[in-house]
Amino acid sequence: MARYKALTGPITINVEDANRLKLSWSWPVHLRPPQPLLISEVLFWVYLARQCTRMVVHLIEVSMPVLPQCMAAYLEYIGGPIRRADEVSITFAGRDADLAFVSGNDAIWSAFEPALKEQLAELQGSASITERVQAALHRAIPADDANAVHIAGTLSMNPRTLQRRLQQEGTSFKALLNGTRAELTRTYLKSTELTLSEISFLLGYKEPSSFNRAFRDWFDTTPEKFRQANFVS
Repeated sequence: MARYKALTGPITINVEDANRLKLSWSWPVHLRPPQPLLISEVLFWVYLARQCTRMVVHLIEVSMPVLPQCMAAYLEYIGGPIRRADEVSITFAGRDADLAFVSGNDAIWSAFEPALKEQLAELQGSASITERVQAALHRAIPADDANAVHIAGTLSMNPRTLQRRLQQEGTSFKALLNGTRAELTRTYLKSTELTLSEISFLLGYKEPSSFNRAFRDWFDTTPEKFRQANFVS
């Protein structure tokens, strides 16, 4: 499902499978779904795990930017804590992640998968390199992986090829990095209560002073004044 999620929209499901199974969602900031859809996505995965394993699976933890109302009802259904965090994620225990899907059917899947692969290849092929780099940067910047080598690797090309392809489209990696940082900054200041130090850290700046200088270049004002004029709770 993580592999083919892009067919439903510009969404990526990140899978971390160590002692626990953690799923987290990412998308372009300006396309973040409204809160009801985020909650529905979480509840869908709880329902899916229980229906397909025929077991009462309880999550270890759920995180999301805005906590739901009627918290008690959600806690009872999910069976684990819900905490406020910038990312949307759900975490299953390792023992539950190893449960077999009793509804699995290899024959049906083998019939559907070729068509899904073809659709995904067409979708990825239709996106420009600029669009693909921007999508990758939205995931990489908060993870402090926003460098040309890493982004080129995620797109299965070498850094020189990436730079050349971007030049052909009239831009550069540095320009896209700065533009994406500015976009993320605007969203963080307008829609979250993150401190300026936290925002600076999420954008990959080692020193707040560097973030402040970049912000003035982007918006010709200070972060404090921008937030006062634009914050939406």
